[in-house]
Amino acid sequence: MSLLKALKAEESRAEITRLTRALDKERQKRTQLEKIIRQSARAAFSSWDPPEVPAPKQDDRGRGEEIAVAMASDWHWASVTANYNRDRCETLVQEFGEKVVRLAAIQRADHPVKRFSLWLLGDMGSGEDVFPGQAHEIDASAVDQVFGVARLISDLCYRLLAKDGFESGEVVCLPGNHSLGSSKRSPYHPDTHLDRLIYLAAKERTRTDRIRWKITRAQDADSGRILVHRVGNYGCLLTHGHLFQGTGGMAQIPFYSFAVKALRWRDMMLAGQMPPFQDLACGHWHKTLRYPIGTMTLRVCGTLQTMDPFSREQIAAATVPAQYLMFVEPKVGKVTAEYRVDL
Repeated sequence: MSLLKALKAEESRAEITRLTRALDKERQKRTQLEKIIRQSARAAFSSWDPPEVPAPKQDDRGRGEEIAVAMASDWHWASVTANYNRDRCETLVQEFGEKVVRLAAIQRADHPVKRFSLWLLGDMGSGEDVFPGQAHEIDASAVDQVFGVARLISDLCYRLLAKDGFESGEVVCLPGNHSLGSSKRSPYHPDTHLDRLIYLAAKERTRTDRIRWKITRAQDADSGRILVHRVGNYGCLLTHGHLFQGTGGMAQIPFYSFAVKALRWRDMMLAGQMPPFQDLACGHWHKTLRYPIGTMTLRVCGTLQTMDPFSREQIAAATVPAQYLMFVEPKVGKVTAEYRVDL
């Protein structure tokens, strides 16, 4: 090997070493941040005693069991409008939990409904610097949002586990677009996301082994901002909804983008680059919609926020607080019933 080549090889090794150390340092920062959030959540909730939630009476009927799938998105806790604030948000979340339990009881009169799957599709908090002037539309810091929304999610979980509710469940968590440093030039790592911090704190507060948690990470091959989640043999592609771009159609909802992107994701699935799924679900658009795309169905979960500038100015639509609920037969792998849950 010539002297020049040897020098270049040595420089390459030195650069690789430097980059490896820098990467390790960044990974350590992210690990420390998550550790701080978990420790802070334990300290914040240390004096809180979880409620006693005895499991419901066992349902031993032989008919096929179904699973309740509750979608929640766009709570925008800390946002303030003419008729929406933190107290209003809390009231609506409590009402949503009550209605999920009551609607499950209706289904349970015919067949077992023992388990729930709660899909949190993002924008549960509001962030701080998502757009210019946002500071004048919120009344809580990002830190307060983390623990305030975590409490609401945890309380909702405990309500679903009550004696007139479900034996067990799972919580599936995806990020939205209202985060810390939401601009394209944000210095934050994708995992340093307000929703993710909320989910980590909510998991710490919900101290029961009757619930499993799936909190996505940006570097996971099958998650990040897109996750194909399975409920038995039923697969659904979950995302927040801001990945659908463009306007057009009724009230500026991007139906063309819905269709094009859904069909392209299905092509990726058929090419083996994505797990199999039958339908799609998202939030973001502050409207509750059911939109057929070929053999697939896109379900758009609504928002709790009312009279917000986004709905009034961008999609020119009155906002009715609503979330989404459906029932899935896991063995057959299909949706058997669904509700727009008006609140």
